[in-house]
Amino acid sequence: MTVYDYCREHDGIIRVYDDSCEYPARPLCRTREEFEGNIFAEPVMRPAWYIYVSKIHDAVIWGYEDLIYAGGCVLTDRKRQIQGNHYYISGNVPEIREDACVVKMPASPEIIEKGIDMVKMWSGNIYHFSYETISRLQLADALEEYRSYPLILDEAIIHDKWRLQLLEMMNIHNHDVVLVKQGSPYLVKELIYPSFLNWPGEKKAGYAPRMHTMAADYVRERVLSGHKPSRTYKNVYIVRGDGRRLLNEEEVIECLSRRGIEIVYQKSYDETLDAFMTADNIIGAVGSNMACTTFTKPGANIYVICPFEYQGDNNCFEITDVSRRKLHFIPADIHELGPVLIHTSFYARLDALEAVAKQLSR
Repeated sequence: MTVYDYCREHDGIIRVYDDSCEYPARPLCRTREEFEGNIFAEPVMRPAWYIYVSKIHDAVIWGYEDLIYAGGCVLTDRKRQIQGNHYYISGNVPEIREDACVVKMPASPEIIEKGIDMVKMWSGNIYHFSYETISRLQLADALEEYRSYPLILDEAIIHDKWRLQLLEMMNIHNHDVVLVKQGSPYLVKELIYPSFLNWPGEKKAGYAPRMHTMAADYVRERVLSGHKPSRTYKNVYIVRGDGRRLLNEEEVIECLSRRGIEIVYQKSYDETLDAFMTADNIIGAVGSNMACTTFTKPGANIYVICPFEYQGDNNCFEITDVSRRKLHFIPADIHELGPVLIHTSFYARLDALEAVAKQLSR
């Protein structure tokens, strides 16, 4: 059952911000020729859920889990994720069927009296934390009576100083924070639920993930007001550095360095923000904090190293669309094909990369 339908039945809807139920989605490139030529179709309207804030009484949540259990129902607005491999089944939800979910219910969960739901699978990742987690805070913060409620967040964020720095920028009303452990159950007596501001991709139907402009605009506004660049850049490459996904990154760095492209090793969040906020042209592999694209200046070009097969499994389209930035793909060849992008490794095509670098160095 959707959270919205449950809350409507139980008189729990507090405010609806957008009830259009449709939002533009970018069609994926149908052929490699389109992809490598950066020939993109115009967005089309696709079904979406309401943007709203609701209140749920006696809700069971789990750390690092998207689902909520209340009133004998398993709740999620991301119902399309339940099918295929868009929803990643956790130990708390061992089975998902078309008509029902199998849930492991705790005998005596820890009790939280009240709080704002900021729990999200993968919230330890900068993209998921920025746009699927903390961007939702604006919906609750618009309602003055909930500005004193604590934020319920996954404890994963405390292990990364970048997430903590971003949280500090976003938490303008100084909410207390209640941290929940991954997989552990909690009974929240009064849960304030701000809806998600993005929608998963529909890969089989040929559409990329989408994001409401409210998410990007809010995160951009808070970060730009909270960070002043200490230096400027022109043409940059954002280093992944783990050698796990982009297998020939050392060759990529060598190729771009020869053409005068500055290499940003992301030694700090401040360095990363400086590069994204000031550069004219940004090159990076899928996942190398390209979520920071929303902080770029108007007219910036974003070049993303990505395999054709996974154009719909990353955030490139949605962030560049809502940020109104120009997206360019640099093709890559898959080395090891995983079920999703995070388990896939690939090689950047150096000839295509060299062509981009040559163009930018003119």
